[in-house]
Amino acid sequence: MDSDFEKEYLSQRVAQFQSSDGAISMNADQWWTSIPVSPGVYVVYEDGKVIYCGETASLRARMKDLRDTRNHTLRRSVARHRLTKSEGFAEANQSRKFPLHIELILNEHMSKLMVKAVPISLGRKEIEHELIKLHDPIYNRVSRRGGL
Repeated sequence: MDSDFEKEYLSQRVAQFQSSDGAISMNADQWWTSIPVSPGVYVVYEDGKVIYCGETASLRARMKDLRDTRNHTLRRSVARHRLTKSEGFAEANQSRKFPLHIELILNEHMSKLMVKAVPISLGRKEIEHELIKLHDPIYNRVSRRGGL
C-alpha cells in the first residue's frame, strides 16, 4: 500500500480491533449466528489480549468453524498449547478430532474467549498482516500461503 489514502484506510481498519469492546462471547448458544455472512477480518481475545487474527471470505462460516477442531487451526493450537500433558491426549488434525475428554476441556476453554468480526471486503489480508505485526498473537504462525 503506497498512497496516503491506502495507509489511512489500513490504519482505520486496524484501529477497529485495538480493544475487545464489542467482541462477542463464544459461550452463548449459536453465538456465530449474529456474525454477518460477508467477508471480513476477525480477532479472538483472551482476557482482553489478542491471541489470534484471521481473515475470511465468509465471517459466519469461519466463526462456525471455530466450533470444530477439524475445521480451524486455532482450536488445535489452543489444545496443543494447553492440554498436551493431559492424560489421554492424542493429536488432532483436519480429519480427526481430539479424544472426547480433550474436546470437552477444549470446548470449556474456548467458551471463555471473545471474538470480534468486522465485515471488510477490501484489503483483508493486509489488515490481518498488520494486526499480527502489531499484536504478535500467540496462536498465529507463518502462513503456508506466503506472506507472514
